[in-house]
Amino acid sequence: MYMLYGAIDEFDFEKIENANLSKEAWDILEKISKGDNPVKQVRLQTLKGELESMRIKEAERATKYVSRV
Repeated sequence: MYMLYGAIDEFDFEKIENANLSKEAWDILEKISKGDNPVKQVRLQTLKGELESMRIKEAERATKYVSRV
C-alpha cells in the first residue's frame, strides 16, 4: 500500500484511501484508469490541438515558453 500511495496523486489517493488491501486498491486504480477509448481519443485530440496552437508570445523569453509548453 505504501508504494501505491507514493505513486499516485491526491485525486487518485482519495479513491483508494479506504481500501484495506493493496489488491483492492490496485483494482480500483485499474478500473478508473481504463476509461472509455472514445473519451481518451477525444481528450488526446484536444491536447494535441492545444499543443499545436501554442506560440511564443511577444517579449516572452524562450525558457518561459519552454516551461509553458
